[in-house]
Order: sequence, then C-alpha cells, then structure tokens
Amino acid sequence: MPFPAALEKKVPRSGERIPMRVPVVIYGFAGKGGAFHEDTETVIVNPSGALVTLKTKLLVGDTVFLIHKSSSQEQEVRVVYLDAYSDRETRVGLAFKKPISDFWKKSRKKARVPKTFRVIVKGTDPNGHPFAQSAYTVDLSQDGARLDGVGFLTSPGQTIEVRRRWRKARFRVVWIRPGWHIRNQSCRRLAPRIR
Repeated sequence: MPFPAALEKKVPRSGERIPMRVPVVIYGFAGKGGAFHEDTETVIVNPSGALVTLKTKLLVGDTVFLIHKSSSQEQEVRVVYLDAYSDRETRVGLAFKKPISDFWKKSRKKARVPKTFRVIVKGTDPNGHPFAQSAYTVDLSQDGARLDGVGFLTSPGQTIEVRRRWRKARFRVVWIRPGWHIRNQSCRRLAPRIR
C-alpha cells in the first residue's frame, strides 16, 4: 500500500531523534533518473525513520528502499523531507510505514564489557579551541567505548584522542545521547585497535 503524498495533520514523533551515523544503502527509482543504488550513512535516526544525505535527486512522496548494512534489514520508506545540503547533495528525510523501535540497533560481533577506567580526552570544542579533560569509560568493545563526562563534544563526527597511561588512540564520535549525567559519548577508533 503506497504512502499518501502528503500528511493531512502533524503526527507527533514516535521517539527522540538521535544523531547517529549508520551505513545504509538506498535504492529504487528516481523519476526520470531511473533506477539508482546509493551507499550513504544516516545523519539522524529515530524509530520512525532517518535523515540521510543523497546525491540522487528524489521528490517528496517518492517510495524507495533502505538497507541497514550492519544487520542487512531492509525497509520500504517514503521521502517526507528534502533540504538542499550542497550543490551535489540533498538531506533526505525517510519515513518507515510504521515505527520500528529496534531497527537502528547494531548487531555486535563483540559484546560491550562494563569497565571503568580513568582516561584523558583531547580534542577541539565547537568554537575551535583545544581542550583536554579527564573522563571515565562506561563500557568497552573491540570497536570502541562509551565515555562519561566529556562535556565539550556536541555532535557526531568529531575526532578525539583518548589516552590511558602510556597508550593513546584516535577515535571518532558516532553518537551523543543526553542522560542524567554526561553518560553519553560513544566513540569509535580511527587508528588500528590496541589489543
């Protein structure tokens, strides 16, 4: 059953929007452009869909397909929002037919291990000023860690250096979720894993 071309009334969101980079594939038909298949990643996700950046030109109301590359799950989605992000790319809001609460959960090869270590975090704040501060790990996995207490990070994509004793590595922030404390930073390693 195709989606209606326009919503008659504003429906409240089924969940909070979370900045999260998830590799996805978008494919389908783009009007006169014909069939397309584009690898990209999400900018923001929630249980109702996602915001992605695409080079393919789509129209509001178009129906396409989205594949979550980590889990291989596939969903039919409808284009509900367009924003010309640059000359070549457009930010595209995609909506599921109905909310899916666990669609964006990653299937992990290695489980997270709860471990608390004191670390030093270095990076650049949103104003371009360098910072260095202590923080604590919440849990660790083979691909990264969650950190508690890093107040200078405000958006995914920032690169930081994490140091513990004589070891250090560079990480990329992949999501930030506000909580009761600042228990909200999740980073992924850019450098080779330290074993």
